[in-house]
Amino acid sequence: MSANSKDPIVSQIYAIAKEWVEGHEKPGPANIIAFATALMCAVQKIANGKGGSYKKTIVLTIMAEVIENEVEFATELDKQAVLGLVETMVPPAIDAIVNVGQQLFNPENVAAACSCLGCK
Repeated sequence: MSANSKDPIVSQIYAIAKEWVEGHEKPGPANIIAFATALMCAVQKIANGKGGSYKKTIVLTIMAEVIENEVEFATELDKQAVLGLVETMVPPAIDAIVNVGQQLFNPENVAAACSCLGCK
């Protein structure tokens, strides 16, 4: 999968990622998770109904391609460091974010919280 894919979802997400990068500081340790989260939200809206691994692959692939092709770094070493974050830090962060979301919106957990708070 790449941004050159004929998949229209990939093209849309690439455009969103490029826009995000243009409107923020360049991706780095301080904002790489914010970048991933923004793309996760976009993928969820655009690719609703697709599987989670498909969505995760899109987020990771597009992040790497946008960092590689659209962001100017002072050195190649800086670029490789940020790409390393995408490979090592972002995948487990995506898993954790998804897991927290599933727990928060699990009907059993919502019902338990409501019973504790006196909701009906």
